[in-house]
Amino acid sequence: MPNHPKSLPFQLEGDPPKFHAIRRDWFGTTLGATPSFRVVVGAETLSLFATASKSPTSTPGSAPGTFYEGLWENDVAELFLVNPDTGCYLELHTAPNGTWWSCLFDEPRVRAEVCNEPLPGAVPAGVEGVNSWQASVTVPLASLPAALAFDPARTRANVCFCLGSEPQQVYASYAFLGTGKPNFHQPDLWLPLRRARR
Repeated sequence: MPNHPKSLPFQLEGDPPKFHAIRRDWFGTTLGATPSFRVVVGAETLSLFATASKSPTSTPGSAPGTFYEGLWENDVAELFLVNPDTGCYLELHTAPNGTWWSCLFDEPRVRAEVCNEPLPGAVPAGVEGVNSWQASVTVPLASLPAALAFDPARTRANVCFCLGSEPQQVYASYAFLGTGKPNFHQPDLWLPLRRARR
């Protein structure tokens, strides 16, 4: 039986960078691309850093630094954060070419009845190499939706990757979400945040 993680590691701003790999895809197959992530909580910001050792496939029509929906159709890293009291959650994406996206949900796959505009002050970045890519997005804590009530001591979270594109797209989740059809939108199975050991 695989040893599934019980918490999702994060770092504080200023901690030595430490990435965490996801070694198996949704179906338990060992990943050659080795996607890795780093979540950082600062005094005023929240950041997601992501890497993968594969040729990047960015979403057609997206442009560096822009807010673009549909990144999940190609390479993307996704951070999910849920308010455990209400089930309201935020989905935050970063892609190899520096594109990003976010959306607030009231419940699984039900978008909040608010204007899901880009979070003010978000700073995306991306580096597309020949056989690897890096991406990140940093968001001011003040820009996170109030309904999320973000608190590292209480918020539950998950990081997922979509790699490649259909029909050969690969899906990977840090938290174990089951073995059926890939579905990242399962906040009841997301993990408590835990500060990573230095």
